[in-house]
Amino acid sequence: MHHHPHVSLRRLATATPALTLALAPALAPALTLALAMASLGRADAQTISSELPAPRPAAQPDPWRHRSPIIAAAPSGARLVVYHTATPLPTNAGSIVSAVRIDAAGNVLDPIALELGPSAVSYGTPNDPGPTYATRMQAAWTGSDYLVVWLAGGQVQGRLVPPSGPAPPMFAISTTPVGARWPSLACSPTECLVAWWTFQNTVGHRVWLARVAAGAVVQTAFPVTSAASDQHEPAIAFDGTDYLVVWRDIRRPDGGDVYATRVTTSGTVRDATGFPVSTAPGTESEVALTSAGSEILAAWLDSRSGASNELWSTRISPGASVAAPGGVRLATTAGVDGPTLGWNGTDYLAAWRAPSGVHTIRVNAAGVPDPAGASLLIPTATSRPELAGVPGALLLVWVDNARMPTETTLERRLPGTGVAGPDLVIGGVASSESEPGLATDGTRYLLTWTDTRHGWKTIYGTRMDDAGNALDGSGRLLSPETRDADRYGATVSWGDGMYLCVWQRRPPMGAMTLEATRIAADGTVLDPTPMQLSPGVFFADRPRPSIAWNGSSWLVVWTGTGGIEGARVSPQGQVLDTPPLAISRSTSNITRDPVVAWTGTLHLVVWTDGKMGYNRTFGARLGPTGAHLDAADISIGSGNFMGDLDPALASDGRNLLLVYVLPSSTPDAGRMYARRLDQNAMARDAAPIDITGLFSEVLRPSVVWDGDNWFMTWMARDAGDLRALRMTPAGGLIYPAAMLQAAPGFGRPVLASRGGGHSAAFWQRQVSFHFQNQRAHEDHVYGVMASCGTGQCIGPPPPDGGLEVDAAVPGPDAGTRPPGGGGGGGCDVGTAAAPRGDAPAGPLLLLAVLALLAWVAPKRFR
Repeated sequence: MHHHPHVSLRRLATATPALTLALAPALAPALTLALAMASLGRADAQTISSELPAPRPAAQPDPWRHRSPIIAAAPSGARLVVYHTATPLPTNAGSIVSAVRIDAAGNVLDPIALELGPSAVSYGTPNDPGPTYATRMQAAWTGSDYLVVWLAGGQVQGRLVPPSGPAPPMFAISTTPVGARWPSLACSPTECLVAWWTFQNTVGHRVWLARVAAGAVVQTAFPVTSAASDQHEPAIAFDGTDYLVVWRDIRRPDGGDVYATRVTTSGTVRDATGFPVSTAPGTESEVALTSAGSEILAAWLDSRSGASNELWSTRISPGASVAAPGGVRLATTAGVDGPTLGWNGTDYLAAWRAPSGVHTIRVNAAGVPDPAGASLLIPTATSRPELAGVPGALLLVWVDNARMPTETTLERRLPGTGVAGPDLVIGGVASSESEPGLATDGTRYLLTWTDTRHGWKTIYGTRMDDAGNALDGSGRLLSPETRDADRYGATVSWGDGMYLCVWQRRPPMGAMTLEATRIAADGTVLDPTPMQLSPGVFFADRPRPSIAWNGSSWLVVWTGTGGIEGARVSPQGQVLDTPPLAISRSTSNITRDPVVAWTGTLHLVVWTDGKMGYNRTFGARLGPTGAHLDAADISIGSGNFMGDLDPALASDGRNLLLVYVLPSSTPDAGRMYARRLDQNAMARDAAPIDITGLFSEVLRPSVVWDGDNWFMTWMARDAGDLRALRMTPAGGLIYPAAMLQAAPGFGRPVLASRGGGHSAAFWQRQVSFHFQNQRAHEDHVYGVMASCGTGQCIGPPPPDGGLEVDAAVPGPDAGTRPPGGGGGGGCDVGTAAAPRGDAPAGPLLLLAVLALLAWVAPKRFR
């Protein structure tokens, strides 16, 4: 380990500029370190508020589509309703297994539905629920918890859900080497039995069983039968002594029969080859079971009478006794889904979905159907119904298309006699908020974000004061709220007494476009029908636009299909450039992450460009009308062979600060550097200013001018936190750095400042949101307010008029930075007049070089 001496330089004479310029090229890489020492400031007078949440709506009815609901009831009458949740078009995400607990009095305990885990279903269209075997789930009461089983990752997954509190993690149940299908479940007082079927070439279709207790598998997959025939579609019930497992068996070539076996609670199969329940001609399929205690009713779809499915049933008693071999016909038009069964303590109820809706028929304890026949119960059902018995009644759940476009799960109480209870809406959500945008009118801030409270993405916003108080409740809708497209990734800018808000519109099919609206200072949307800025936008992870106001119009820039594009928007709401301006002139079209700023004279647009074979920051200077001021794109980054990326740009109204990342050990993170630019976008520093230290892995930088200093934020990947640092107009770094957020999983912050050292920073991160003893995960927007008093956060003057350089001063990465902080300096090599706070260039350069030599010499000659 090397130790470096403390260096004190006071009242040193100036050297000739020639000496300074002669030394600078040779020492340019190390000069950054010395310059940081020369301009280092220390200030503790800044204030960073505690983390502030952006406004969010309360729990609300779930706007996403539901599929295949199931229900499990406890003896008390409490129950768990489980369903697949799929986001509607155009988001079209995969399916999540969601669950809601309800107490015996019918109170919904989870206004925000629990998310149990991903499922194997992906919904392509509103009418595409996926294969029946994939959507099938089962749930049962274990005696202390609910056990839910479903398909995900090609296997049967399980999760215990307690009557209250958070649920333990999901766990895998099936261990078969090929994908599982059609999970089924029943529980005894001590454990549960799970069944599924698989298909494998040369082996065929097989039904497997596993025993589960206390949220763990206690007996792994074993076969239901030793018979060589194909087996499909298992169902399980418990008769008080044994499990009864029933399946569709292909022992005859005409389609399948119903077979069964008994399985003990210790996992012994009593009937090795199974016993027949129905071997009628045609196909029997989709068997359902329910237990009345010691006796079990089985029902299935049956084609013995021809092409249409009928509904048949029979009772099965302990000892493998089938009351009516071949079954008793319950209905002649069973329709599109297999049946569901329930026992209310007196008689059975069979329910099924036909094209006309949910039909039901009562069956007495002797297995005799109601002579009045079936009745249409729910004409608006769009899913297979499910039944569960509670004391004195049955509970029916289904998805109802009368609530389109949401298609919500409903529950109805069906008493043994009397009128059915009112329908209970199942499932609620907390919206997710992401991708914040931020601007200020000089007094208040406007915070925008992408919101999912409608089930698809829309743009919301609120005005905020200096203390971070939201002035518009849970937010105002800024974009249209229509199901035809997602709208997300908004950017906002202030100019001429109003805001301009620009976002991306993504329809289910076709090109993404950019839309814009003007917003008054009081939050009123001035363009209910948005302006369209671009006919087509390149799709990328973060293709957000950037905006700058030049005193007469806004310039909006984005990544288009042909490179970096832009358009001006007037305060009157007119798009002044159609077609859009072609800003980049790269032949590679590998351009992304554009940002724009105005110097008072020109626009500078910078972006990451891959035309050199690696990422590198390029730019274009544009006049007020959008005309190019240079014949070609200009290189404005590091020039390093490793490239640079992720630029951020800010203006103080005249000068600019460009911040970017120089990659190191990972392709999207590295060290963060800054370049000061004058009003002509020319470099003011001989070398880039190192912001974050030698060994930091940083990404997602942002920067804003706060009226006194440059305020910068970045994510420190090695530490997993979000940090902020101020830089003086002269390029000096003001320590200590601030910790904005220590939790991982956040996005790039957006910054805005109303001047006077007052700034705001907001970002998104994933949170675990607790609501009434349950937990759901979603993104949410958080932020801080950062402020400095008058004359603070600008660093103290040097003592006795000289310059004190302390090699022991820690930087924002204490313990990893080289002595002196590894920062940048106050060298003005631009053509514009120096901004306030700059010192004369020659003396500072000489002081910096002498400081560097005093630090390096002991190492060089020891």
